[in-house]
Amino acid sequence: MHLRLPAAVLLRPASIAVATVLLLAGCASDDRPAAYEQIPLVVREGFRARYPGADIQTTTEERLAGVPYYLISADGTTAPVTAIFSADGKLAAMTLPLPPVRLPPAVKEAATRTSPNGEIRAARITQRPTGTAFYSVEIVEGGRTRTASFESSGSSMGGR
Repeated sequence: MHLRLPAAVLLRPASIAVATVLLLAGCASDDRPAAYEQIPLVVREGFRARYPGADIQTTTEERLAGVPYYLISADGTTAPVTAIFSADGKLAAMTLPLPPVRLPPAVKEAATRTSPNGEIRAARITQRPTGTAFYSVEIVEGGRTRTASFESSGSSMGGR
């Protein structure tokens, strides 16, 4: 069985990526840190071809419904903060930091509705090679931080 990632896949640290993919795909997941050398050669070559000289921070293997995907987190300057590759070495999505002031108005409005007294402290944009994108925002309200994800239209994709 080949699992196709949903139109939007959240890429941040592995725990948030897994939570969003599970929410959207409705499937079981297992993730674990993996040494860069343990990642299949075709995935490493795919990453290096796209981002030569990237400063890799962490690598993780995630299995979604038994299908492996590889998250490679970099410093955010030489490569996206996180890039996710399928086992055949193809880029599935990437995440980049985004200043909250650059969020689309519909996303800002949706975040405000989610936490009326909250403050958006950080934001990320996740893009797929097809051009589809969505946004992840960290909202602080009453000393509590939560993460919510939105499509460009402001439609909620869930959060924690």
